[in-house]
Amino acid sequence: MTPDALVASWQIRAGVVPGTPTPEYTKMFSYTSRDREEDEAHAKEIGYQPLFMKQMACANLYHQQMSNPAINNWAELTFLWL
Repeated sequence: MTPDALVASWQIRAGVVPGTPTPEYTKMFSYTSRDREEDEAHAKEIGYQPLFMKQMACANLYHQQMSNPAINNWAELTFLWL
């Protein structure tokens, strides 16, 4: 098994003052080399839901929740593939 290295990440930052993130709203979702191995091992299985897609869905949902003008004036999602 390879080391558990970061392969991809989704970082969500949000806040009231544009460009100044509120720390408690900052969240990162990660996809590691072990996650990738798991996805590759099950890639041909019907009905398998890739961990990559699950992490991306969680990040997008959190970004949508932070894009609520009742709590924030701005929100951003940054995706990084290494």
